[in-house]
Amino acid sequence: MNTRALKERLYEAIDRSAEAVERYVRDIQQHPELGFAEYRTAEKMAQFFREIGLEPQTGLAVTGMAADLDSGKSGPTIAFMGELDAIVCRQAPYADPETGAAHQCGHHVQQGVLLAAAAGFTSSGVLQELCGRIRFLGAPAEEMGSSAVCQPLREQGKIQYICGKQELIRQGVLDDVDISMMMHCWSHHPGPLILRGVRNLGAVTLLLNFYGKQAHAAAEPFNGINALNAAIAGINAVNAMRESFDESESPRVNYIITHGGEMVNCIPDFVQVKVNIRANTLAGMERLTRRVVNAFRLGAECIGARMECQAEPGIMPLVTDDTLYNLYTENAKEFVPPEEYQIVPTMPSSSDLGDVSQLMPVLYPMCGGIEGTGHGSDFQMVDFQNAVVLPAKLLGAVIIDLLAEDGKLAKQVVEQYKPGMTKEQYLHYWEKQGQD
Repeated sequence: MNTRALKERLYEAIDRSAEAVERYVRDIQQHPELGFAEYRTAEKMAQFFREIGLEPQTGLAVTGMAADLDSGKSGPTIAFMGELDAIVCRQAPYADPETGAAHQCGHHVQQGVLLAAAAGFTSSGVLQELCGRIRFLGAPAEEMGSSAVCQPLREQGKIQYICGKQELIRQGVLDDVDISMMMHCWSHHPGPLILRGVRNLGAVTLLLNFYGKQAHAAAEPFNGINALNAAIAGINAVNAMRESFDESESPRVNYIITHGGEMVNCIPDFVQVKVNIRANTLAGMERLTRRVVNAFRLGAECIGARMECQAEPGIMPLVTDDTLYNLYTENAKEFVPPEEYQIVPTMPSSSDLGDVSQLMPVLYPMCGGIEGTGHGSDFQMVDFQNAVVLPAKLLGAVIIDLLAEDGKLAKQVVEQYKPGMTKEQYLHYWEKQGQD
């Protein structure tokens, strides 16, 4: 089979779609939405899929969707993903004036890559000369849905988790998928880029409630128990422990005070702290979580307050696949000079693609075309070709390699992969974490 000719056909089809995809990306950038509330985004993506001849299944994990393109021949199924949600960054140029949502993590770019590849495969007819199928997936809430959005959805039985891919796993959307792939933007790199993060950090989120006793802050503070001081004592205890963290596990602990009291002339009797704990292995996450919870609990005890801890299902550490990355870099050689190839052993960030990587092999390259700080107000796409068109072509070329010759390479990747856990073990793990 002449895969080179198939790739050229795909590249030409992606180039033909570029103008429409860029309009889509610019539109989504100007209309950002937060996790599990990406209703306009989902409508626009579904409309694009229909315009290129695909019929998406919508309403997956609330706002997600899947559009399958089938070769008509049996073979592996490859999921090609793009994320729908934005972050909160109120200083960003296109921030939503009410929610503060802004695409300062580049998920609008991911959507462009997803749709450029989908348009390329549908119009080129390349897949009909291969085997298997491609599932183009719009995934919600990678940045974790807010409590205000998630709690009502949980009460309605629509979700159990706070991240979109976790819900897609739970709902069975990935049950028949063999390999998953997507890209992400890399900050401060406007040129072409081929970067592999071998691992990403896993994460767990804690909601800590501190309970004290209210009293007049000036007249009778000695008759109160200051819940804010209890939380601060815990924060200081965690900070004092940082030098003893095992750096080989890439530990990260971040927190925000989501409720700090009601009135400045009253000793606060209720304070809430949200904590994010990260490490590059599950065992590391669990060890660090125990230490952090103990530090906050002792901080509360030394003030005479009480602390309650609620753990949210977090994000699994991500491990990328060697063979898939090698295919990606091999296809990149004609587009990207060698000096733009980088490997980072552990990426200092988290993605719910990590949950998927526990169940199947994944490809997750970082791409250029971006200036500014990740999650910062100055983050922006400055080169559409490097940010969208190039990764769409390269990921598409990998799919051609995988599904050629009756899916020989895809089958090898799946056979060589050693899953971290089964789906049943995965769901049980998060269920147990919530109980503990």
